[in-house]
Amino acid sequence: MQRRDFLALTGLTAGGLIVPSFFGKVIAAEQLQSALDPALKKRLADAALAAARQAGATYCDVR
Repeated sequence: MQRRDFLALTGLTAGGLIVPSFFGKVIAAEQLQSALDPALKKRLADAALAAARQAGATYCDVR
């Protein structure tokens, strides 16, 4: 590997490691594992189905 290629690759790697800290948001693991309330899930699914029907869709998959 040429020195120029090595420096370019190192710079890209360092930049790639820095970028998520500027645009990312730290979320606790507990928040990622928390489940939605079943009533809220049903309301969201109903709203999605209603929007699909209103838009004229003949098929809508809400999971």
